[in-house]
Parts: sequence; structure tokens; C-alpha cells
Amino acid sequence: MYENTNIFEMTISEKDETVKKQILLAAMEVFKKWGLHKSTMEDIAKAAEKGKSTLYYYYKSKEDIFEESARTEMDNIFQISREAIADVSTAKEKLKVYVTTIFREIKNRTDFYSVVAQEALNDRKIVTNLVTYYHKIEEKIIRDIVKQGVASKEFAFASKNDESTAVFMIALILRNLQIEFGVNRIADNIKPYTDMITNILINGISK
Repeated sequence: MYENTNIFEMTISEKDETVKKQILLAAMEVFKKWGLHKSTMEDIAKAAEKGKSTLYYYYKSKEDIFEESARTEMDNIFQISREAIADVSTAKEKLKVYVTTIFREIKNRTDFYSVVAQEALNDRKIVTNLVTYYHKIEEKIIRDIVKQGVASKEFAFASKNDESTAVFMIALILRNLQIEFGVNRIADNIKPYTDMITNILINGISK
């Protein structure tokens, strides 16, 4: 009896996740076209080929859909970055691969970043939540790379405090450059920039 119930619940859960994924994918296209402010739940429902009641079953508002859509997009970027990092061994290689991958993926999603930037003018709370979410994940990735570099003696710091400061500064530098590439679109060819960035970062913390 309990076993059958668990199977049933798992099936419902999988169905829910499928429906939510369809909604989020459709919503992101709507947001890219109209922005959050001009988009409506009806627009999203039509794009997702769902009834508005279905949307309201999973989400309270278009703002909730926007925030989860953006988080999903960020998760995809970081998943690609983690997979790329896993393919190399040294900390220096990982840092270089991370920078190259993250900037490439951001460049491929300039429409998404432009929408988020525009919403910063309309809803600071949503954007603050998204920025906090993004920074927390990115700093964790950078911290893990730096710790590996310290353990392997590739990177050298006078103290743990200096190590933490380095993680913060690397994240801060990348953060501002990501805005330039993702939102302001300062260059079509990003490779010379990513090469220069990684050379400066690595040479600055290498032993």
C-alpha cells in the first residue's frame, strides 16, 4: 500500500516538474520580448499553452515566475561551468576555464541579462534577490578553486584572511566585467578579454 502511494506521488511530482519547466521556458521567451513590466500571466499562459489557472496553481504572480526563470537560467550557466572545470586538473587551469566558460555563456545570453538589467529599474527587490543568489554560487566556485590552488601550492597567500580577500576581489572583478559583457555588450569577440583577465588573476596569486 505504502509502496504504491510512493510511486503515485513520484509520478505526480515528475509531472509537476515537467509542467513547471514548460511554464518557465515559455515565460523566459515572453520576458525577453516584453520585459517583466509589460508581460502578463495571460501572455505566459498562451506561450506555454496552459490555462491561467495552471499558472496560478504553481506560482502566485508573474514576478514569482520571472524570479524562478532567472534562477533556472543561472543554474544552467553554473552547471555548464562546473562541468567544464571538472575536465581540467590544476587550480590555474580551473580558474582559466571558469572565466572563459562563464563569459561565453553570459555572452550567449545577452537577451536574458538585458531583461534582468531593465527590471533593476522597476523592481529592485527581485533583482537584489537574483544578484545575491548569483554571487553566492559564484563565490563558492571561486573559493573552491582558490582552496585547491593553496593546497597544491599553486597560489600563495600570507594568511587565511588574505585568501578570503582574494576570493572576494576575484568575484568582484568578474562581477563587474560580466555586467559589461552581458548587459552593455562591450565586445563581440571576448577571447582577448578573457585571456587578459585570467593572466592578470593567475599571475597575481600564483606562487
